[in-house]
Parts: sequence; C-alpha cells; structure tokens
Amino acid sequence: MSNRGREYTSMLCAASKGGYAVGAFNLDSLDVLAELAQRAGRERTPVIFQFGPWNFAHATLLGTRSVVQGCGLPPDRCIWIAEEGKDPYKLVQGPYFWHSGASYDGEWIVSDTNFPDCGLQLVHVPTRRFRTLCHPGATEDHVEYGHPHPTVSQDGRVALFRSDRTNVAQLYIAHITDEFRESVIAGQLDNVKDKWM
Repeated sequence: MSNRGREYTSMLCAASKGGYAVGAFNLDSLDVLAELAQRAGRERTPVIFQFGPWNFAHATLLGTRSVVQGCGLPPDRCIWIAEEGKDPYKLVQGPYFWHSGASYDGEWIVSDTNFPDCGLQLVHVPTRRFRTLCHPGATEDHVEYGHPHPTVSQDGRVALFRSDRTNVAQLYIAHITDEFRESVIAGQLDNVKDKWM
C-alpha cells in the first residue's frame, strides 16, 4: 500500500479514537479540490480527497476497532484491511468489490460488486471467506441511487441496501440467517438460483 494509504488509515484511526468524523469527497475537478482544501485548512479539519491513484475505492472502519476496511480500486479486485503501524493486506479477492460496510463487532462485511455485478457479497473477516448474499437488481449507474451502498446491522444479521430495480430507488433488507452465516464460515460455494430477489 502507498504512503498515502497509510496516512489515510492513520487519519481514520485518529478520528475513531477522538470521536469525530472525517469528510470524504470523490473529486473530478482541480477547482473543487482547491476550494475544499482551502476550506479544510481554514477550519483545521481533516478531510479525504479521493482523486488519483488510491488503494481504496470506498472505505469505512471495521466495526469499533481502529482498523480500516475498504474495497480496492481497479485493477485490485479485493477488500483491503489496514491498521496503523502494520502493512495493509488483501482480506479477500474475487469480484470487483465496490462499496462495503462492516458489522459493529468487525466480524462481517457486506459489499456490493460491479464490473460485472456479482451481487451483494457477505464476507466473514476471521476466515476470509465470502459468498453471494443476494442480487439487488440495481442499475449500477453512477447516479447516487443507482448502486446498492450496502451496510450490515450491528449484529451482522441484516443487510440494508438500495436498488432502483423498480425505476424508483428503494431500500431493501436481506435477512442473514444463522444457516447462511455458517455456510459462509464453512466456505460453501454459491447456489446462484437461490440468490435472485
């Protein structure tokens, strides 16, 4: 991982310990970058600018720990784990994981996928195994409501995501049964016919 990736991890860990949020912006304009950087400097607040060759496409804290989990940018088709003072590593590799969220205890991660869409993936962090939870049927467009942006409940038993499958963005819930969680831990392969909503 680059030095920028390590700095990113340190900043998020400090924010977690200090109890404050860090703004994150996906930028496509140098003018916007300059304006936001000046504002952050005036207010003396940390901010994340995603502009250029970063390791994370999107990232969050892994539960309540000072650990960052996040989907890798292409060509990486993985979820990265990064801790302050340690070398980052690829937790899982497979489809292009796009947006992810972690359970409160840091045991589970749920991620949407794209390029191609392989559905929502449920990842068990300790075993480094994952399995398709469901296929949201979202358009995967770059408009804000076009991709699922999943999150998982504190106990890792419910995934919340959005889909515009009906031409209107709506929230959906996928219940994650104990049986399904156990199948992920055991490394059971997908049965695709059971995963379409």
